[in-house]
Amino acid sequence: MSKKKKSLTLKLRNYFFTGVIVLVPIGFTLYLSKFLINFSTKLVPAGLNPNTYLPYSIIGIEIILTITFITIIGGLSLSFIGKKFLQLVDDLFKRIPILRTIYSAIGQMTDSFREQEGNKKSVVLVEYPRKGSWAVGFATKENTGEIKTKGRIASLLEVGTGFHPELTGKENIYLNGAILGMTKKEILAKLDEIVSFSGCERYIDTPVKRYSSGMYVRLAFAVAAHLESEILIVDEVLAVGDAEFQKKCLGKMNDLSKGEGRTVLFVSHNMAAIQKLCNTCVQLDKGKIDFKGNTQLALSHYLSTNKSTISRHDFTTLSSQNKRAFVKGIQVENVLGELLTEIPIGGIWRINIEFRLNEKIKDFIIAVGISDIHEYPICTTWSTPLDLEAGNYRAFFTEENLKFNPGRYKLIIGISEGTNSIDYIDNEVTITFSDVIEFQSESIVNYKSGFLNNQMAILINKEGI
Repeated sequence: MSKKKKSLTLKLRNYFFTGVIVLVPIGFTLYLSKFLINFSTKLVPAGLNPNTYLPYSIIGIEIILTITFITIIGGLSLSFIGKKFLQLVDDLFKRIPILRTIYSAIGQMTDSFREQEGNKKSVVLVEYPRKGSWAVGFATKENTGEIKTKGRIASLLEVGTGFHPELTGKENIYLNGAILGMTKKEILAKLDEIVSFSGCERYIDTPVKRYSSGMYVRLAFAVAAHLESEILIVDEVLAVGDAEFQKKCLGKMNDLSKGEGRTVLFVSHNMAAIQKLCNTCVQLDKGKIDFKGNTQLALSHYLSTNKSTISRHDFTTLSSQNKRAFVKGIQVENVLGELLTEIPIGGIWRINIEFRLNEKIKDFIIAVGISDIHEYPICTTWSTPLDLEAGNYRAFFTEENLKFNPGRYKLIIGISEGTNSIDYIDNEVTITFSDVIEFQSESIVNYKSGFLNNQMAILINKEGI
């Protein structure tokens, strides 16, 4: 019975506030209309008021006359002469001590109503942070679409989001928990676990304004991850923390998504983290969905379409064309011929070298060397000597045996006739191995492996001149 009474009281309270919301704009509009009519009646001179001559009064005629007058003034003010006149009036009012204050205050108020880019477009009511609690929000752009959520949403979008710099770490835990819709009892039950996970035990009673960015993100992530939200949104912020803490966070998010069945929306450019954590990926390009699907396919698509790194190099110049043979272009690609800006570890990739022979060459050899970024040689491979006629050719060096550590490497390309060098390209082309693992492999190559004579699969094709 008590519950029904409480429910009825809640309904009546909601009805009351709804009635206030409905009646306020109506009442205000009617009151403003009455005020404008009375004000306009006094504003329009009797000699110009048609009601002075008519046998009966027309309600609102003064408002029409006033609006017409204001519109004409507005139109004139936009002209060159009008702008100059308004500028003179503006300067005059700003020079008078008493009027200056009043004029500036009213001017600021009217400026706030002007339509500008980025102005608030509409006011919205959001049921947040808990059911039955409503917050007022302002939409800065046109509202389109619809979002439906079920459960609490915790977000970690920026270092220190929702933190008050003057409050201590512990106080900010309570503040963030309240924002997320948690009760004090729920926060208290998780407090020790949050503090322990963040690693900020010694400084939990210190104002967060004295925290480093790393401590900020530690505490912020600990709060967001432990306050039992159904959806956790994490956007790039883990880049601030150290490697050990990042590993700890990824483990926690993995537990949340797979162990506790909660949804984690993870936004990142860390390919290894995405590969480990996510089972479905969405790639965005200029705000539109470019790819959606399996994580491995999404990563391959990203690496093949990302244009942040040059994957095609052209070397055709006037000076090179005078050589007996020269390299025209080099590109790194997968076995399907798609350009790769980054090569996944363990993936099969190849170097596509386009070259030209201006004359017949006996014992033609083309070679490829790979060194680290500091030019420490790692491996080399070369073709068997061939007798080739003049023409355009492509050489494909396919690698499926060596698995490189993540990082950048340099390519060295050489063309020779026996032991006589004809063309040599050094320090011009780099390849990048991502931290995405195509498949697991124990044979990882780095400078400690020593120099390798690695015979890559080589194919040389002649093309039309």
